[in-house]
Amino acid sequence: ATLQVGETFEPTAENCDSRDHRLKLAGGLEASLFEKKTRGGQVDFLLTLRLGDASTRQNEHLAPTVIASFMEHATKKHDKVHLADEIRRLKMELRISSSASQCSLGFSTDRAHFAEALRLAVEMLRQPDFEPQDLEIWRKRRLRAVAELRNEPQALASLELSRHHAPYPKEDFRYIPSLDELEKALGELKIDQVEGFY
Repeated sequence: ATLQVGETFEPTAENCDSRDHRLKLAGGLEASLFEKKTRGGQVDFLLTLRLGDASTRQNEHLAPTVIASFMEHATKKHDKVHLADEIRRLKMELRISSSASQCSLGFSTDRAHFAEALRLAVEMLRQPDFEPQDLEIWRKRRLRAVAELRNEPQALASLELSRHHAPYPKEDFRYIPSLDELEKALGELKIDQVEGFY
């Protein structure tokens, strides 16, 4: 089979605007569709969800950050092995991340697999499987990272600088905890808090 050739595209503001089709979807979602011939017929998808604001988010710092870990591990329909098999079959390069303020799910695949890949991405987003053992794996990984940071003067200085420039109260989701506070919160985080936030 002949590999589809992409196009030469000059990314000026005018050229980008001429290709960018913006839509407002049900529920307030905003979509941007960008048309461009790509090598191999590659299609890129990115969904970013904003997780409320300071008026609706009180004392919710850690639970949102673990959501992505559950999404990429398993769903109600696909266990870890079968989900990984589907991602490979659909030639998906998957990117999932979550923070205190937003959750992003993106992937790249070819045009032939895009519709199926999109359905799988929606399943991952809507039906993550919240298994307690997955939380424990994530917790141990984060605690190791905290322990390593304690021995990194540059990282410690950067953390203190960030805390100084973002002096939010502790109940605000934008609050940046100290390492001691983070370690304590990691130890106390329960699976029902993660599910409840989701």
